Amino acid sequence: MKHTFTLIELLTVMVILALLAAILLPSLSYARECARSSSCTSLLKQYACATSLYADDYNDFFPDIRQYLDSDYGFISYFSLHDSAIEYITRCPADGGTMAMGRLGLLPCGSSFIHVSIGGTVNLSDSASATSNGNASFFQSRNDIFLNAAPSQRCQWTDYQNQNENKIISGAAMSISKGYGSVRFTLAEYVFRHPNATANGAFCDGHVAPLRLAPSCGPANNGHDIEGIWTFPGNCTWPYGPRQGPPRFPETIMQPGISF
Repeated sequence: MKHTFTLIELLTVMVILALLAAILLPSLSYARECARSSSCTSLLKQYACATSLYADDYNDFFPDIRQYLDSDYGFISYFSLHDSAIEYITRCPADGGTMAMGRLGLLPCGSSFIHVSIGGTVNLSDSASATSNGNASFFQSRNDIFLNAAPSQRCQWTDYQNQNENKIISGAAMSISKGYGSVRFTLAEYVFRHPNATANGAFCDGHVAPLRLAPSCGPANNGHDIEGIWTFPGNCTWPYGPRQGPPRFPETIMQPGISF
């Protein structure tokens, strides 16, 4: 006699499958996000290498965040990449949420525009650095004993967002406001889109590591906004502090082991 499944048996199997899916799908999703984060880490390692090679060729000065993608003055040539494929190095592999929120940066590149989700911090050169007296050129050398006293603690490249995707930016520069108030407005370009609310960062000494907010700050909107109070120079750990040493922020020299 041929056996057939009863309704109860079928329902039992369906319930078991549903439970397995509920258990496994979050794990698979987390594994996928970890894989994207690893790809981002690999990309930022290339940024670190390109930055070092650029400094080798330009008297130890770091790239200008306003021209880092320029074919003549930037460091694109160190990636061995064709211009048509440039967006492969300007986008974090995990920036799908950033794109969905309309927060990719829009940067002029040659005769066209490209989207970016990797940006440079104040630990790079900046030919149009915002000051209280207007924009000023601020070029940094890796041999400067004041500015680069602790290269392993100075983040140069990290996960970037732009609050207005339709606004053309002059460079994917990450800013830290000197004012008081909500962290959302003083860390507007930073985004913590990777697992466990982290951002990936490439440092002056060439290594890449995850960046985390201090316990007093919490991520919102999948890391795209921050809840908490930011009081200058900040209540986050050292990668988010301003430039080390004079001449711009002599009152906030960062030392190893100190958390803001």
